[in-house]
Amino acid sequence: MLSMAWAISAAGADAQSLNTGQVYVKVLDEHGNAVQNATVQAITNTSQIAASALTDKNGVAILTLSTNFTGIIKVTADNYKTAQVNITFHNNK
Repeated sequence: MLSMAWAISAAGADAQSLNTGQVYVKVLDEHGNAVQNATVQAITNTSQIAASALTDKNGVAILTLSTNFTGIIKVTADNYKTAQVNITFHNNK
C-alpha cells in the first residue's frame, strides 16, 4: 500500500525552493518509509498525462505544470497498490 504526502508550491506548504508551477509529491509506504522509483503522474480529467516523474531515494518527485490543472495525481510502484488523489492546481505565474 502506498500513501502520498504532497504539497503544492503555490500554497507554500512544504514547498521549500520550488518554482511556481511545480507540485511536490512525497511517496511513503504504509510504514512511513520513502518509496524510490515510483512513477508519479498528473492526469487531467480528460485522461491526458500533464506531467510525469520518478521519485528519488527520498521518495520525492517534482511535477512541473505550465497551466492550471484539475485532475488526479496517480502513483504506481512495483509491489504496491496504486494510489491517487484528486487535486486542483492554480499556477500563479
